[in-house]
Amino acid sequence: MSPTRRMGRVTVAACIAVIGVAGLGACSASGATERGGAGEEKTAARPPGVLPPNDPPQPGDARLGPDGHYDYSAPDFVLKNPCDTEYFDRALELGWKVPEIGTKRRDQADEMYCGIISNTEALALFAFPRSLKDFEASNYEIKTIKSGETPLVLLKRPTMFGEGCFAGIETPRGMIGGLTATGAFSDHTTIDEACDGAVHSIIPILGD
Repeated sequence: MSPTRRMGRVTVAACIAVIGVAGLGACSASGATERGGAGEEKTAARPPGVLPPNDPPQPGDARLGPDGHYDYSAPDFVLKNPCDTEYFDRALELGWKVPEIGTKRRDQADEMYCGIISNTEALALFAFPRSLKDFEASNYEIKTIKSGETPLVLLKRPTMFGEGCFAGIETPRGMIGGLTATGAFSDHTTIDEACDGAVHSIIPILGD
């Protein structure tokens, strides 16, 4: 890869946090659905894109509600930055690195960000305290695709600079996945290319 091409990837990693904050991170909290709390132990079968609870449960874990989605509105839920998860450790094992410039991580109540790059790609790992149902209520374009044993959830929405595509899963510590985008800071020219890039990058990181 040429030095110019590699620098372009680094620039993407440095700027992609801005894309996330301006796009997917702007989801309205008022769109969240109301779900019950600790007393709801009987749940329906988990919907596509939802990982099973930790066994045994860990402090800060969200509980599954009766609709099979995690209840991230519970007061004892703790959103976890992807930089502090096994997914980040797996990314490092796969050859991803922390960018030397730009925003490396961001910890906010409504989202947490962790930037990583490889020799050919840049990816923004995000964690959101919102389930698939919450994003549906906020008018995201949503679909699921088969990826190993756990389907991935794809979220599409315009951003300040183009369009963003998030590919991820619901976990006990938040909706976690990778974001790529089109527009000013990306090599992707269409949202389908961005989604393909997000899926291709995140599948090995999330695992089956």
